[in-house]
Amino acid sequence: MLQRIDGELMSVGVLDYTQEALSSVYLFYNPKFEFLNPGTLAALKEIEYIKKIFKEHDSNFKYYYLGLYF
Repeated sequence: MLQRIDGELMSVGVLDYTQEALSSVYLFYNPKFEFLNPGTLAALKEIEYIKKIFKEHDSNFKYYYLGLYF
């Protein structure tokens, strides 16, 4: 998952998907944006993404894990 601010890359999250879950495996970010707490921001955006998938596409997709690689 990519996050940009004014077109500049802020962070990149490495995600692992299963039929029911999304796992946030790793995050790296531009140190310029450290003051924005990119790890917290990425987790909130990923939770938002899971809710969207659950609501619009697949009601079985409902779990979120931090740092678990399947």
